Amino acid sequence: MLLLFLGAVMACDLVSSAMDSPEDSTPPTMVSTTPANNAANGALNTSITATFGEEMDASTINTGTFTVAPLGESAITGLVNYSYRTATFTPLSVLEMDTAYTATITTGVKDRAGNTLAGDYAWLFTTGSVSDTTPPEVVSTTPEPDASNVAINTSISAMFSETVNVSTITEDAFTLATGGEYVSGGISYDGTTVMFAPDLNLSMSTTYTAVIGTGITDLSGNGLAAEYTWSFTTGSTSDTTAPIVFSTNPADGAVDVPVNTLLTATFSEEMDASTATNATFTVSGVTGTVVYSNDTATYTPFADLSLETSYTATVSTGAEDLAGTPLASPYTWSFTTVSMAMQETTLNPSKDTQVESFNPDSSFGSQDYRVENFFGEHVYTLVAFNLSDHAGKTIESAELNLYCHNVYMTSTFNIRCTTIEWNEGSTWNSLGADYPPYVGPVVE
Repeated sequence: MLLLFLGAVMACDLVSSAMDSPEDSTPPTMVSTTPANNAANGALNTSITATFGEEMDASTINTGTFTVAPLGESAITGLVNYSYRTATFTPLSVLEMDTAYTATITTGVKDRAGNTLAGDYAWLFTTGSVSDTTPPEVVSTTPEPDASNVAINTSISAMFSETVNVSTITEDAFTLATGGEYVSGGISYDGTTVMFAPDLNLSMSTTYTAVIGTGITDLSGNGLAAEYTWSFTTGSTSDTTAPIVFSTNPADGAVDVPVNTLLTATFSEEMDASTATNATFTVSGVTGTVVYSNDTATYTPFADLSLETSYTATVSTGAEDLAGTPLASPYTWSFTTVSMAMQETTLNPSKDTQVESFNPDSSFGSQDYRVENFFGEHVYTLVAFNLSDHAGKTIESAELNLYCHNVYMTSTFNIRCTTIEWNEGSTWNSLGADYPPYVGPVVE
């Protein structure tokens, strides 16, 4: 049992890393959301995010388990994606002004051990009354404007300043032409980037003009202020230089790799995202999902890896660059996992009899404690962290997070941490009336 004495109003949690067994039966928890619970004046073109306390099974996070709806009404349509503990809901149209919305994560979501949330998690936010009237902009292109000697088998792309409405990305909205003749090709969209892939190689030593039309809009319906046009000239050759895997994580030959690691392969150049998939990026004996962004493919296993096990990862020649050139040969690397699993655990305190109330849904933390009627008095509040579930484990490091948010308190307060076997003694921490968060060691 770890006991914490507080001389003020606090919201707190304890995060520790402990040597643990691979069995995980703890339900995942929610760490934060955007917008925050009860947030007001939210942007009308906002995306809604939920960050978990651990890595989740990406296959369980979808439009069926992550929904957003006006209060008391049916869910709105949108796209859901997941990356490194964070699920993002992107509405397909702008939100309504001055409207309360409820976002919900259901118990259908699971961590990589198969544990579900203890219950549906819902939070409320309200949009503002000012609409978004800022048009999106093209911030970069490939090839660059006026580029020369461009490979004849290149793809053309444009990156926007914000998320755009996928339904407005059409063949008429992104065109490529030379001498009045339009080039046929396919259009794809990834994040904020739109890519045009010609059906055939471009002509040699020829000037082409690419046009992004005002029909492409952001989520608020704002189109580009004007057409964006740029030109480039091809060379006499195609791009036949094969891409290479520049670096990996874990590195080849790595040992003591955590069992919940994410595997990455970073390439020497921009790749065709449609060829960086779990068909071309594989890990022996493992199933998972692959996401590609900024030259890097990330493999997220559906479950923790096994302890003391050697794995081989492979990127096959099916992975191609934007010119359609594949890797010259498959790239493989191996690594070995740890013999003991290191786990990060968040411990929520239980309230003492001297704590008169607490709000588990507070934006100040997982537990928001209140001590009433303490004007002119020294109040010592006891908050306990129960470590009995971690008996026999070794605490490698620990961090205590304390926040004070009582607007009536004008003096400093003191914090002292004690345990049954360890007493910090004379070490005190004083915080002023501005109440900044305190982060400090619990054990040394």
